[in-house]
Amino acid sequence: MKKIIRSLLLAIITMFMIPLQKADTPQPQSAETVTANISTVGWREEGLKRVVADILPQVDRLNVFLQWYKSVPEFLNNPKITVVRGEDQPGALALGSSAKFFWADKIKGYHFTIDDDLVYPENYVKYCIEKIEQYHRTAVVGFHGVLLKDDIQNYVPNKKKFRFRKALYNFRCALENDRPVHLLGTGVLAYHTDTIKISINDFLTRNMDDIYFGIAAQVQHVPLVCIQRSEGYVKPIDLLATDPSCIYEQARQDGGKDMLSVIQKFGSWKLYESK
Repeated sequence: MKKIIRSLLLAIITMFMIPLQKADTPQPQSAETVTANISTVGWREEGLKRVVADILPQVDRLNVFLQWYKSVPEFLNNPKITVVRGEDQPGALALGSSAKFFWADKIKGYHFTIDDDLVYPENYVKYCIEKIEQYHRTAVVGFHGVLLKDDIQNYVPNKKKFRFRKALYNFRCALENDRPVHLLGTGVLAYHTDTIKISINDFLTRNMDDIYFGIAAQVQHVPLVCIQRSEGYVKPIDLLATDPSCIYEQARQDGGKDMLSVIQKFGSWKLYESK
């Protein structure tokens, strides 16, 4: 009799058990899921902590790619957060900041790429989604945009100056109207996955995610739009504002020569109109 009762109890328990997902199992997503991705370096842990506090309440999922962290920070212990350590993914680790696109081809819905050195306002995600829908999911939107010179193929780099840019719409500054651009900064970028197809394999050179994302948009004829905002809507974290290890400072040393080489190799750049 005890064996029969035990068997019945086991059957009932099994019937109502929900199988646990492994940590690396993709979470169910829909066309309305909001996901943010970030790649971060160990010496910016305090910046990451601030960014997580700003962004996590605004999204359904947050994917974090850790580079040069001795351990996983405690504040990342959250059911909404997925963590990948760089030493477990050496191919993506070699791409530096581009590792934020590690999950790109697995995401469905609204995709935000963010950085560990910026202050994001509490309505950041809501505003970006409004702009995405304003353009009927036909454009990628962002806050840091670049127009390339018309004669970019003939340009010779000038040391310590990015003079291959015809116009720069810096994220720190106000912008009265939306502007079509050739490049968007991927630390302040958002799109719906119906709009453009992106994979980590699109990024071929370390720390050039802005360039390679722009190339992917050119190939797929997708408009990039730098969107309207007030001054200081997105701000740099003060502690990191003069960080000599930042990608911009490293690129500035040779006037963006490596960036320009990739831009020129692609060929002709066009501005695509948003609908």
